Amino acid sequence: SKEALFDATIVASVEELLDTVPMDADDLPGYAERLFDFTIDHPHLLRLALWHSLERPGRLEELPQTADSMVHKVAALRDAQRRGVVDDSVSAELLTTLILGIVHAGLILAPIPDNPADLDGLRAATRLAVSRMTVPRAT
Repeated sequence: SKEALFDATIVASVEELLDTVPMDADDLPGYAERLFDFTIDHPHLLRLALWHSLERPGRLEELPQTADSMVHKVAALRDAQRRGVVDDSVSAELLTTLILGIVHAGLILAPIPDNPADLDGLRAATRLAVSRMTVPRAT
């Protein structure tokens, strides 16, 4: 069916992303930067995910690859929070969503900059935002 083909296409893209940019809970700013770069290099993936969420609301989160990926990300963040590597003032579930949102929001809400310096600035701002949200506060 058309829906099954669409799901298969998104699954293949998600698997490529997961293979290329594994999450590193001990370096979330670096992870955000690598995810940003992957998204810049694969602009079709973000458009495909957005289109999928419009055409098949809620289905992306139900796909086994996506669900498993989120479970692993949340578990890694919980572990990093327990070890004191990641700030624990936000739940691991919400933190995962916020990190992904920060990375992708700057690429969805405005055109991707043509100027390399502007792109570098957006990448640096993304890294900084994730860093400020996740690095444990000095007590």
